[in-house]
Amino acid sequence: MRSKKFFSQLLARFIGKAKQAETREIDTPAGPVPITTFPVAPVSQQVRSLDAGRLKRMHELDAAAAQFLTVYCYGSSPTLKAYDEAFRRWRKDKSRDFSDEAVIEMLGAHLGNRLASDLDMEWVEVIDEYGTDLGVRSRKYEVIAFPLASVAKRIENYDDNFMEGIYYATMTTIDDGQMKRNTTTETEC
Repeated sequence: MRSKKFFSQLLARFIGKAKQAETREIDTPAGPVPITTFPVAPVSQQVRSLDAGRLKRMHELDAAAAQFLTVYCYGSSPTLKAYDEAFRRWRKDKSRDFSDEAVIEMLGAHLGNRLASDLDMEWVEVIDEYGTDLGVRSRKYEVIAFPLASVAKRIENYDDNFMEGIYYATMTTIDDGQMKRNTTTETEC
């Protein structure tokens, strides 16, 4: 997972060089969701599809996320909104039945698997000068989301209600179709 250093270096590197961040609202079945786009200069990356063993691990972690949902939102359907609520309750729970790392892995895997199955994306490993991270990449367009890093960021920043937002922001970015086409399973940009 990318470190805090990655994000601070990225921000420091591009402040004043990139266009301003752009915030807009998108309509979703859950209501309007604000999304913010931060334009940055390209960074050289290697992107590789996950092998069968690592994909199996993502599915195991996703299955474990159901236990998390049962503990914090017993009886809820496994919707992203329910996972957002379970995450909020977990953050407020003093005894915490799950560690930060376990929550990052379970909820990140659940969100990534939802994006992969619903939006025709695939699990990938992204390697660049800042480190290695797991993400999901559109099979049609060059759109990558980082679900595990997204959960980690929300733990660090004490944010709630993000899973639906990330899901619909990713869907909107893919639906806009403005990103370059992804033509290989392993690329170096």
